[in-house]
Amino acid sequence: MSYLVEAKRLLQAEKFRTADYGRGATEVEILAAEAELGVAFSASYRAFLREFGWMISAYLSIDGLGPDVDSAADLRRSCHSWREEVDAEIRLPRHLAPIAGDGAGNAYCLDVSRMQHQECPVVFWDHESFEGVDQIP
Repeated sequence: MSYLVEAKRLLQAEKFRTADYGRGATEVEILAAEAELGVAFSASYRAFLREFGWMISAYLSIDGLGPDVDSAADLRRSCHSWREEVDAEIRLPRHLAPIAGDGAGNAYCLDVSRMQHQECPVVFWDHESFEGVDQIP
């Protein structure tokens, strides 16, 4: 299921009706973020970025882009933080783009090294395992 379809489904659920989300990001903003972070986003995440930009709720936050992005959901800021501001031993690998934290120091990420047909898996990066990620079914 694409990120866009899943986001729309979540926003229709009762517990997400109070979610905040953006007005969407432009193609220029998306391309600039890809260049800055050294990644290429999947087609479905790009569609999510264009339509919503980002999303914050009491249950789930999805980092993103856009002129109105909340600092807590700014994809560029969080990616730089995960990659550079933590201990060198547990820094997020460059081929992972974190799109959501779990509140315990771990992140759900796009694994852009496994891109096929413009899509890549969402993986769970455990900051304590130091050895990689588990793919989300």
